[in-house]
Amino acid sequence: MTNQKDFNKLFEDIQIQKKEKNRPFPSDRLITNGDLLEVESRMKIVDIAGSLVDQAFCGRSDMCIYFACLVRYALRLMGHKSDVYIGDGTYTNNETIFTWEHSWVVCGEYIIDGNVDSMVENPVVPYGLSPNPYWGRILEMPLDRSLTSERILTVADELDELDDIYIEWKKELKKFLKKQAMIN
Repeated sequence: MTNQKDFNKLFEDIQIQKKEKNRPFPSDRLITNGDLLEVESRMKIVDIAGSLVDQAFCGRSDMCIYFACLVRYALRLMGHKSDVYIGDGTYTNNETIFTWEHSWVVCGEYIIDGNVDSMVENPVVPYGLSPNPYWGRILEMPLDRSLTSERILTVADELDELDDIYIEWKKELKKFLKKQAMIN
C-alpha cells in the first residue's frame, strides 16, 4: 500500500456520494458536551454548515474557514457572541501527528471544531487520521488535537477572505434556521 492517497479516487468517491445524496454529516460523529444550545440544535448547525460547504467541488475537507464562519453566523443570529480563530490544528491518532492551517469557533468557554470528520477526504492528510467533530467545553476538548490560534477572523474582515458564495450560503443558513424555528 502506498502512503499517498489517490486524489482521483477521493474525488470520484465524493462525486458519487453527492450524486447519491449520501454524504456524511458532522453530526454522525459529533462529540458534544455542555449547555451551549440543545444537542439537537448543535447537530443541526454543524450539519447545515457542513452541507453548505460541501457544495464545494471537492467536498468540504478544505473548507474549514467557511464552515467556522457559518457556525459563527448561526450562533450570532441566535444571540451568542462567538469568534472564528485561524491557526494551526494538530491532530494525532497515537501513530501519526499532522498539523495544518485550520479554523474553529470559540463561544465563551466553548469550542466548535466541527469540520474535522472530513479530513479523511483530503489527500494531504495522512492515512488513518480521522478525528471526530467536537462542540463542547474548551477544557474538555479531545486529547487527539491541539489548536493554536494565530489570529481572529472578524465579521468585518470575512468578506475580504471568503469567496462571494459565502454570502449565498449565509442566506441559505438563515433561511434554514428560520424554517427550523431556531430564530425569528
